[in-house]
Amino acid sequence: MATYAVIVITDGKQEWSKNYDNALDAVNSYNLFVDHGFCFSERVISLVEPNGKIHTKIFEYPLASAIH
Repeated sequence: MATYAVIVITDGKQEWSKNYDNALDAVNSYNLFVDHGFCFSERVISLVEPNGKIHTKIFEYPLASAIH
């Protein structure tokens, strides 16, 4: 059985991940992430396919450089 994964990395630390046995559930989960949340600099959302292909979206906090 093929395994897909959605992984969330916030400010360099893995915050959440979940494996899925079908593409539809994995893509629906991946698409739920639409903003950076409460990160200090960035949140990276990755969808990993069974063949190794990775789809990534990055949400950067617009004021990160002013905070640090």
